[in-house]
Amino acid sequence: MAVITLRNVKGSPLTNSEVDGNFSNINAQVDLVSNDVAGVIVSTGDLDNLATQNKSNLVAAINEAYSKSVEAANIDLSNVRITGGEITNTDWKGNIVPIQYGGTQANTAAQARTNLGVQPGVHVQAYNVNLTAIANVTPTKDRVIVGNESNQWSSANIKVMVADAVANTSSNLGSMAYQDSQNINVGNVQANGKITAAIFQGDGGLLSNIASGGGGGGSGLFNTSVSQGNGYLLTTTAGNAVVIPNTNPSDRYIIHSIHVTNIDGTANANVTGSFMGTGYEQNITFADNVPIPSNTALEMLKKPKILQPGNYIQMIASDANRLHATITLEKSSESEYFGSGVDVTVADTYMIAASTNANAVIESVLLSNDSAGGFDVMARVTWVNSANTIQGYYCYDLVIPTGSTVEILEKPKFLPSGGKVMVSANMPNRIEAIASGKKQK
Repeated sequence: MAVITLRNVKGSPLTNSEVDGNFSNINAQVDLVSNDVAGVIVSTGDLDNLATQNKSNLVAAINEAYSKSVEAANIDLSNVRITGGEITNTDWKGNIVPIQYGGTQANTAAQARTNLGVQPGVHVQAYNVNLTAIANVTPTKDRVIVGNESNQWSSANIKVMVADAVANTSSNLGSMAYQDSQNINVGNVQANGKITAAIFQGDGGLLSNIASGGGGGGSGLFNTSVSQGNGYLLTTTAGNAVVIPNTNPSDRYIIHSIHVTNIDGTANANVTGSFMGTGYEQNITFADNVPIPSNTALEMLKKPKILQPGNYIQMIASDANRLHATITLEKSSESEYFGSGVDVTVADTYMIAASTNANAVIESVLLSNDSAGGFDVMARVTWVNSANTIQGYYCYDLVIPTGSTVEILEKPKFLPSGGKVMVSANMPNRIEAIASGKKQK
């Protein structure tokens, strides 16, 4: 640093020698500063690429260099290969990466799962607690996965299950009510419960201890399904001898017998009976003033008749307390049974006594002449196909005497789906017909 003699410090005017000394010292100090600045400019390197023209202004040069370094951080590059290192960015703004380049071709998780073929419920099984529970059951020989009494999945011994089913203990399997298989081989099985089948195939040569159950809707021979009977004392007032319960619409009642006995030993009496209700709305007569002599009996039905819930049987006698009826019924849960009646109100015109929307068997066609004027009537009974074309006759101009009842069929007849049983008479309001049958399942 230069040494300067100051007047205020000396306290008196400077001499010429002191003034010259001051200038010499100042010049020497200026030379030192110039040399230092030149050295600083040289040490900064090449600043020709900077916009500032004042190369001695280091502050301006440094600010410009910083600004260019910030711009370099946001340079758009193409065809750049990065080897090693790590690229980080909190906000990825690149294009969707195709699958062939290791991407998912998606910008959402849902679309990515779809593109990669792993969408739950479509490509892969969605999570299910039951599947997890089943997967947790350890596979063991002779054991199967079943639901237990706690509504949880567990394993059970299949041999024990079959044994329990046969013994009807129901501890594991419960009831073997249904087996969806065409052929099942079972050996040495004992069952204390009930085994039912719609069709039995085989010669039955090895069957034993088979109780005879008979078949509903047929002849009724030894039919143990006949389990209902009703006794009724007739009076001169029409009364309900049997009323079918209107509980289950699918139930059917097979009337196997209406047996009338004259219990008076002194006089004869006549009986009249009708079926009424759905299918028999016109008070269809099955017997009209049929005489029952003293101390005799008469079976009114030769073939079974069918009633459904809400139907009833009404009977009346010409004299009170002389005729007694015993009515035998069989209840069935098979709605395939059908019965109906028609009053032929127009002469020489076919009217429908029965029709079916499935292949069926007609078991009975009963004609009753309820002519109040005492006229005999000629009747025809035929069956037609779904086009109402006559296919055959059950009777042709058969004379039905006044007050009589005639069972037309002695054997069952087949009626195809869409077919009908038709009845006509040569006089109106004389013939009433009752038909009964069963549709095939």
